[in-house]
Amino acid sequence: MELTEDQKHLVEDLSGSAFVIACPGAGKTRAVVARYLRRTEQEPRKGIALVSFTNAAIDEVRRRCGDQEPTKAPHFVGTFDSFIHRFLVAPLYRAIYDVSPRLIQSWKDTKASKFRLAVNLRIPDVELSWFDFDIDGRATLRIDRVPTRAGQQLIGLLQGSRRGEAETRASGIYRALLQAGTVSCDASRFLASAWLADPRTRALIQPLITDRFTEVIVDEAQDCGDEELTILQFLRDCGVDILLVGDLDQSIYEFRRAVPERVAAFAATLPNRLALVDNFRSSPAICAMNSALRVGAVPDLARGPYAQSKVPVQVISYNRTQSIAADVLATAEKHGLMADETIIVSHGTADVLRAAGVKASDAVGTNRVAAIVDAGYKLRSSSDGKSRVAALERVERDLVEAAVGGSLDHKSLEAVCEEHSIERRWLRDATMRLCQALDPHGMTAAQFSAAVRARVTGLDWPPHLTVSSSLFRAPAAGKWSELLKSEVSAVLPFSTIHGAKGLEFPAVALVLSDRLRKDDTTQRTVLDDWEQGYGTEARRVLYVGASRAQQLLMLVVPAAHRERVCRLLARDAVPFIETP
Repeated sequence: MELTEDQKHLVEDLSGSAFVIACPGAGKTRAVVARYLRRTEQEPRKGIALVSFTNAAIDEVRRRCGDQEPTKAPHFVGTFDSFIHRFLVAPLYRAIYDVSPRLIQSWKDTKASKFRLAVNLRIPDVELSWFDFDIDGRATLRIDRVPTRAGQQLIGLLQGSRRGEAETRASGIYRALLQAGTVSCDASRFLASAWLADPRTRALIQPLITDRFTEVIVDEAQDCGDEELTILQFLRDCGVDILLVGDLDQSIYEFRRAVPERVAAFAATLPNRLALVDNFRSSPAICAMNSALRVGAVPDLARGPYAQSKVPVQVISYNRTQSIAADVLATAEKHGLMADETIIVSHGTADVLRAAGVKASDAVGTNRVAAIVDAGYKLRSSSDGKSRVAALERVERDLVEAAVGGSLDHKSLEAVCEEHSIERRWLRDATMRLCQALDPHGMTAAQFSAAVRARVTGLDWPPHLTVSSSLFRAPAAGKWSELLKSEVSAVLPFSTIHGAKGLEFPAVALVLSDRLRKDDTTQRTVLDDWEQGYGTEARRVLYVGASRAQQLLMLVVPAAHRERVCRLLARDAVPFIETP
């Protein structure tokens, strides 16, 4: 497919720093990759970096280039976190801590990041992600990060008499993790920002960047937070051109501290600007829906294979969530689309599970055998990719602990695997085979656990390891019964909107919860935001969900809100029809 004139301008003509606004389906990834490949050809001495908050552009470069020059030094392709870690944090980290750092996604990826308060009560563990840390490792509890699932008893202790104990324990664990070379993405970003704020360490890092890069392309730029923006300004100060590519209306990661308003302010300082408004993904009705939900003034223009489609947005109302999946499937089939071409999406995990007809269960707990059952269910189900990967990673850690004789302590999984010569790709393949091989139905907990232990010891481990399978104990009878009832049996694929971001589907059923949440500060719901024109994250989440659709978009709304939604669609000139 030929590049459009606007895409060619991005690839061939833009020079200097710029902000490129790209609507959904604009061919952004294709154009960004083409730009990167062209610039790596033009720069024989200094490097070009392509960084992203998702893997789409990264995977495309690697697919097209393999092990060729554009993926080798001095160039760089990877996530923004890996860029920060490799070029800003690692050089100083080795000097300060005398160890090479290992990046993990979050503190939740290591069991060492949890601890129990010294009280004789049945309360959950305290988690490191609930704290901020200063440059010396001192912890400050952020009570707003403690989830309600932690329970009022624990929250009361943390707010009161046990706060000091919790902060002291968190400080010690944090420092031990850093001393072991285990660094979360949040910690890596913080260290980079702190070292750049110090003139002495900034002066050490600056020549490393100036000598290495001439241009950094930032894909999905709307997901930048304050720390990323600080780093981008530092790169500009080093003389590096910054090419931001994204869509501010797709900024849906405020919980990860994305700040679209400040991204817009930073983008306004860049000398060049370009808009990609041709939508090659969606039909005219879906593009009209996108324009109704986005706050930006640039509309989507349908240009792709469905540009001549006359199919309107379908409004499906419901009284009971149990009816949603069947109604969605019937509507999709009426338009010639099958179950595997249709996905149900919603903002919250609980909402999408109810809409898909899946019973949520917390039967896994800390039991390793239950985790294997859960991962097997997810691999065989229609659950989203992130859930499947998280379930697999949990089992991988359990397997490695069995192989190396206990807890990984403060080390990352990658560091332990390298230390014990466990090849990561083999570990992932072995974990997938283990989780998919055994069917728990028709087996008792003891029988299934015995089968798991036999398979764990029978894996092709490196010969120097003596694997103990005793960690894989049978779940209690009650938990086992609950596990067997919790297998995902959805009629249709499903995902949270965050999990579906960056993807596209022939048909999308966007489900509004029957319990519309009010913002704690404004007391507005997402429909209030849409009606009154507020550019909130809740509204942007709806926009991201709707814009995943190619041929058919179904708005699935509680019956109590049907008239209001239809009124908004009519006001914003979105072609729609109510399904019977």
